[in-house]
Amino acid sequence: SGPLLVDRFVSASSANDAKDSLQAICTALQSTNDHLEPSSIWGEENILDGFLEVMASNEYRNMPVDQGTPLVCQIYTEFLKSRDSRIILQQPEPGRLVRSLLDVISNTEDSSYS
Repeated sequence: SGPLLVDRFVSASSANDAKDSLQAICTALQSTNDHLEPSSIWGEENILDGFLEVMASNEYRNMPVDQGTPLVCQIYTEFLKSRDSRIILQQPEPGRLVRSLLDVISNTEDSSYS
């Protein structure tokens, strides 16, 4: 189920597709029945770049994603509950997650993400 959810987000063709995919990933990570392991997501190519893009700009591929930043923050909160959470802090490259979070906190127009 993880790769399917990832593919659905990465290939989103509309803002609603992106939002729905983020919601589905978040729900699957929080679910006790169909629990999705964070490691099944963060190893997928392009997914973390997409998450950080949404987190920093509330957009995915130039499509505004309603509630995108809060959804991605919830996903990262679930990631950090994993015992392998150190891995996610270094992906997709060391320091990039922290820079994106600082952009969100400072809410600047000139993002250091890009």
